[in-house]
Amino acid sequence: ANLGDRVQRDLGGIGVKDADHLDGIAPYWRATLQHDTGQNYFSLGTFGMDAKRYPGNDRSMGSDNMLDTAVDATWQYTSGSGNHNISLYGSYLHEHQDLSATSALGLSSNTSDSLNSFNANASWYYKNTYGVTLSRFDITGSADSGLYSNPSNSKPDSAGWTVQLDYTPFGREKSFAYPNVNARLFLQYTMYNKFDGSGNNYDGTGRNASDNNTLYTGVWFAF
Repeated sequence: ANLGDRVQRDLGGIGVKDADHLDGIAPYWRATLQHDTGQNYFSLGTFGMDAKRYPGNDRSMGSDNMLDTAVDATWQYTSGSGNHNISLYGSYLHEHQDLSATSALGLSSNTSDSLNSFNANASWYYKNTYGVTLSRFDITGSADSGLYSNPSNSKPDSAGWTVQLDYTPFGREKSFAYPNVNARLFLQYTMYNKFDGSGNNYDGTGRNASDNNTLYTGVWFAF
């Protein structure tokens, strides 16, 4: 169920009152098969959620229903010396959108849509200190001129690559701060080859998908 509007505002939420709100509870499931051979770890799983929502918190036309179903898989390898760690991960999610309420409010052209999301990444870490990750993301969905205002094809399609470099200064057991200081510095660059349905001139003003490329740097701590 939703956190109360006041709680969300206290936590920094903006425009909470007019945001989508859940209708009741949203059941979530997760099931995974795992196998560990010591140096290799494998998993194959499924997850999903079934949620009803009031679009824009307007309850006059009832609620929409969003059903997400997904599969994912992981492979992790650790070398005998422990110096090298390799991970591969992939997931595919399909969302069926019953937009009865949104359509009745004139906010979508269709009464039902679908959205698909594919994500995959490969990472390599050396001595739990230096790391590089390459990721691919690809989102596709139904054409709906009411939901998506881009003039190219009224689709939500977006795709691209992300490259991330990590440095974990206290990741090794011999580090003086291990394991009490869990800090990681990272540099991340995201490149789009498709955005809001097209690679070029997706908004009718000459803006291309690559104009959304983003460089991001930061540091995170784990306790």
